[in-house]
Amino acid sequence: MKMLKIFLFIQLLTVKLIFAQSTTGYSNTTIGEKFLVGADFGLDFSPSSGFGLGLRAQKEVAPKTSIDGGLAMGSGERERNIFAGLTFNAFPDYANQPAVFLKAFVEFAEMDNDNFNLIGFSPIFSKGLSIVNREYHLFAALPVRYIMGSQHGKSSRVSMGLNVGTTTPLTEWNPDLLGLVEMNFNLRRSYNALVFGVAKLF
Repeated sequence: MKMLKIFLFIQLLTVKLIFAQSTTGYSNTTIGEKFLVGADFGLDFSPSSGFGLGLRAQKEVAPKTSIDGGLAMGSGERERNIFAGLTFNAFPDYANQPAVFLKAFVEFAEMDNDNFNLIGFSPIFSKGLSIVNREYHLFAALPVRYIMGSQHGKSSRVSMGLNVGTTTPLTEWNPDLLGLVEMNFNLRRSYNALVFGVAKLF
């Protein structure tokens, strides 16, 4: 039993942070002058995939504009990944109107021992709700990526997914702590995953 625990611990240390590669994360979260640092844990349900961890940071650099970035590694085919993004809040969450964010991002990934460069764009729709004295920021996003890699033919260069989930303040533990639950669905040459995350504002 002890050896099994050690083996599982080593596997956990070497899993992929790749879930962050198209994860919406906290892109729909307004953090003002604070700096966000977070970690994700996810389970990829795609064939030949596994589970992984992700580290990310986010900072608002101008009114309505934020940048984020991080790295990822894990089990399965998608082994490691570095990503960065720029998000603009085009419309606020007001009355019955959801907030609309526009995100552009780049990724440098290794999959099945081959390196890929990716560029992408994602509209994000978000709406804040209060349920049982807790605030939730629900979101839906449609990340589209263009994949550049030697093993990808022209017919497989475009990837599309659907991300849905919510972020919520974890004020019962810390006023600057945020939680994340997100599901990623494969629409075209993407992947299916369930992601949990926690982040701290500094």
